[in-house]
Amino acid sequence: MAHGVLEIMNLMGIHEVEPEDYCENEFVYPVYVHLKGAALYKNKIDGSYNRKDFHANPENYDSIFSNYISDTDILMNGVYWEKTIPRLFNLKDISDENFRIKTIADITDDMGGSVPCNIGDSTIADPVYGVDKITFKKTVPYLENSVDVMAVGNLPNELPRDASRYFGEQLIKYVFTDLFSGEESRLINTATIIKKGKLTCSYKNLEQGYDTWTYVRTRAEGTRIMIALISVLGHTLDRKFLKFTETDDEVGAYPIIPELITAFGEQFKTRRQRPIAETKFTYATIFLPGLTEPLGLVDSAGGTFKSSDNLVV
Repeated sequence: MAHGVLEIMNLMGIHEVEPEDYCENEFVYPVYVHLKGAALYKNKIDGSYNRKDFHANPENYDSIFSNYISDTDILMNGVYWEKTIPRLFNLKDISDENFRIKTIADITDDMGGSVPCNIGDSTIADPVYGVDKITFKKTVPYLENSVDVMAVGNLPNELPRDASRYFGEQLIKYVFTDLFSGEESRLINTATIIKKGKLTCSYKNLEQGYDTWTYVRTRAEGTRIMIALISVLGHTLDRKFLKFTETDDEVGAYPIIPELITAFGEQFKTRRQRPIAETKFTYATIFLPGLTEPLGLVDSAGGTFKSSDNLVV
């Protein structure tokens, strides 16, 4: 992301300067500074910066971006951010008279993230909104007492060919050799979420009476299924009981590879079927049109509906 910003700056003929020169001098022509980790963060204890330690323990660092706030007119933010990483500045800082930044292009677009005045996505059609320096509320852009923010979540769609080409180049450079070598690859193993459809989603909350699992294709699918399952009894999903594991069951893993059958001299694949996992309920009922009360299929005593009960569906 940062490389794309640097490319645009260079194409525009804007000069790059060192951080020290950027802060100490007032230039009569446009300049920019590319701030890397050591210029943005310092260890809370000794004031140092170690890239490996920062990536492993970002909570042990403070942001020092405040060194540049009074010298900057435009901020183009392309840093990776998650909740343990310190924000570049605090939201209240935009009220400070020394906060010179007027426009922020938050390319990474993390709401309330590294740029705390990102208070929501904008759109390609309407890419910029203002944030009032006193109330911190969203306003129309380009007002005197506000900071203008561009936070378009699908910004790469504006340059689909460039984005696709760059993404493809990175795949070829870093992934394809490992992917097609046929050998064990730490890179591929680390990045793999699903392997041969063998992701198992389980939910075990014995206090509420749940102990169930099923094969799924994705974590999102598993989460959605479990939410729907426990909502039947009006319960809310507690994620600490939700587990995802990879099964070694090559035969029963989902999706099952359908067998081939021969009919009229031609081969056809049978329909795919999801493996059935055992699920235990306190009770189960079925609602049918024309009936005022549901019919019980399974009750708490273990009784089950039998075909001899003459229910026709």
